[in-house]
Amino acid sequence: MNRADEISTYIPILHRYFERRWSNQADVDDLVQQVMLRLLSCETTDDIENLRAYVFRTAANVLFDQLRRDVAHGAAFHDEFDADNHGVDEHNPLRIAEARQQIVLAEMALQELPERSRSIFLLRRLENCSYRDIASQFQMSVSAVEKLMVRLAKYMTDVRCEHIQGFWTTTA
Repeated sequence: MNRADEISTYIPILHRYFERRWSNQADVDDLVQQVMLRLLSCETTDDIENLRAYVFRTAANVLFDQLRRDVAHGAAFHDEFDADNHGVDEHNPLRIAEARQQIVLAEMALQELPERSRSIFLLRRLENCSYRDIASQFQMSVSAVEKLMVRLAKYMTDVRCEHIQGFWTTTA
């Protein structure tokens, strides 16, 4: 049996070894591959008295190296890229044009509001003022400000939906 065949008999054992010791199961194949690469890149295994012990010492070293890399790179604080979690390309020209159109639409909708309602909406949404602060500034109850904000949010949503529906009916 040549050296590669002898070492390859340890692949299933190494899989189990890493599956028990490593939390990210997607990395197991890579870890096994790193062990195989290290073992096969050795010039000779003739002076190795206990190949099994040598394989597991190499596996432990690979595990420690991976752990060191993950800690150094802060891997625990990173997520894999997932379009659902990470959003869309922000520099997409179509998305930029749509966003600009939405801003113009929102500005037009805000201009149609009475001055007091517009001011309350902007204080809450842009300035992040509390309902209590807005209520005291406009001499209203907190409950009245909350109810007005619900009506204004519904109004802004309705304007947006009408625009989208109008777009689909005029282009269809």
